Amino acid sequence: MRSLFLVGLFLFGLAASAQPAAAADVRLFVRHEVTDYAVWRKVYNDFGKPRRNLGVTAQAVYRSAENPNDVTVTHDFKSMEQAKPSSRRPI
Repeated sequence: MRSLFLVGLFLFGLAASAQPAAAADVRLFVRHEVTDYAVWRKVYNDFGKPRRNLGVTAQAVYRSAENPNDVTVTHDFKSMEQAKPSSRRPI
């Protein structure tokens, strides 16, 4: 009975500490094939500050296991308005 209580307490603690994503958060997915991943990645990494200035709060890059030049990028924004190209500020 005590172990059941401890498991319940543990699960309650997990539920209380879980933080749901804000309703306004937006994740943009872009998938494309690049000619040379190493060259593309250097340019992408060098664009970090302008990317933040455009409202990107988090980003990730994924590559296909079958084709390393097949790239998927995610960019997170605080709102749909920030994610739309027409609302972005000039770099």
